[in-house]
Amino acid sequence: MTSPDNPQPEQDLLTPHEAFLAMTDFIWQFAQRAGDDLITLIGDTEIEADGGPFDPAAWEDWLTSVAKIREGKPPREADGGPVDPTAFEHWLAREAKTRERKGS
Repeated sequence: MTSPDNPQPEQDLLTPHEAFLAMTDFIWQFAQRAGDDLITLIGDTEIEADGGPFDPAAWEDWLTSVAKIREGKPPREADGGPVDPTAFEHWLAREAKTRERKGS
């Protein structure tokens, strides 16, 4: 089992896009179980002196979210149906065009 203090080989690294999708899925899944208790989420994901998470289940939940994104599954459920997995790419494209028009 991997842990936060034992990083994966470089070929296993997530792209920024994959990491963002995994993060949204992880937070969504947490909220479905625990509600909007951000303090609990922060506490559960705190890294202890030994390099492991305060709540080992949080690490397992994170790995589940990462695997889900790597399998090409949508990052979360909304309104009873999956979120369009291409929605984020469309948003990024729109943002890039907006920045280009503004010259930033």
